[in-house]
Amino acid sequence: MSATVEYRTHPLERALSWQDIRDSPSLSSTEGNYTFVDSSNRKYRKPPIHFSVNITSIDGDYNKRTCHPGSTFAGYVQLNVEYPLAAQYLKLLFKATEHIYENNNRKVRVRLFAVRTVLWGSPSVTGTRWPMIEPGYHRFQFMCELPLVNYPPTFRHHLASCEFELLATLERPGIRPFQTVPIDIRYQPLVLTTPLKMPRVYQEEICLSNQIPVTMTLPNGCSYNILDTKLIDVQLSFPNGHASISNIEASLRREVHVSCRDYQQTDIMTMTHVEQSNFHTIGNTYFIQIPVPTEHNHLNTPAIRRNFNVLGMTTTLSGYSKYTRMNYKLVITARIRHGFLFHKKTLFSVAIQMGTLPAGVQVPSSVISYTNLHSIDDTSMSTKPKFLHVPTRQEQLPAYEDELSPPRYSS
Repeated sequence: MSATVEYRTHPLERALSWQDIRDSPSLSSTEGNYTFVDSSNRKYRKPPIHFSVNITSIDGDYNKRTCHPGSTFAGYVQLNVEYPLAAQYLKLLFKATEHIYENNNRKVRVRLFAVRTVLWGSPSVTGTRWPMIEPGYHRFQFMCELPLVNYPPTFRHHLASCEFELLATLERPGIRPFQTVPIDIRYQPLVLTTPLKMPRVYQEEICLSNQIPVTMTLPNGCSYNILDTKLIDVQLSFPNGHASISNIEASLRREVHVSCRDYQQTDIMTMTHVEQSNFHTIGNTYFIQIPVPTEHNHLNTPAIRRNFNVLGMTTTLSGYSKYTRMNYKLVITARIRHGFLFHKKTLFSVAIQMGTLPAGVQVPSSVISYTNLHSIDDTSMSTKPKFLHVPTRQEQLPAYEDELSPPRYSS
């Protein structure tokens, strides 16, 4: 017998469910130029042969994969129809939601924001006569600007997740609408990596029971930018030898803690680890390189939804979500011999900060943390994403008139 999933509305979500969905000005530039047909005629109800949302660029970069506060992303809705299709309007919805997965598979959903705009048609149309989409290939451009708000990052975990989704819908009142497969926008907040421009070397030493000193050194310190860090360098030194130590391993671990009302749970996952056989040795020092996992899903692939790599890195999450905390630790373990027996022991466990800003760069004062948004201003879009008008054609300069013709120059 399969488990059922119960969707419950969190009190916060109930409070925001209506005022949090904001209508941006229509991006349609063909208002009033439609052909209206009788929507009750079944020949105008055949589904599109293709209907999708596509992202083309982020901040003008066609190769960029991640949005940040203040980012602007552009794209288009592709609609291919074989037969004339009647619909009231084409709507594009951009929303972000936190999910908390409690015991017994119950889910709590908390809406961070939801904004929508009309790309074609008119919601004010009433009755049975609706605008008609001619057969052929139709592309509707859009552009959206994110506010200067540090929302929680995109992440997926079995205890909690956060999703930023785009969904297009052909609304047909009284009839089931046509919808695209939702696609995810990958988002990271602006998080301090370190206030220092140059990394400060971190060093820690322990002394085992047989008086063997062990020293761990992190040449680049304990803070890393996840956007440009591929490896964490570690040096492990045994000045007096290490005959009683074997099977050394280095790992990067992530701790996720979820707290929602009376529900609390913690999960620890090993993100990546390196065994002793892969260490590079010079004298009594091991030189270890721990890979930092990254997200490789392509921006325009619809399959990105529901397929985020659980091992994909995200920023340290301590002040941007109201319900989830996420921390990282670098852990060194080894088997220690006591007489004829070996026992596995943790030698070092160091907190690692994962930020998104270059070393020495502070989070701009204009960026607001989502957890500090205590109230919502219904008259302002400053804390919500907003859709921007996309010109359909380039503006042309007016032709010269006789009296305004340019002066003539003699050779």
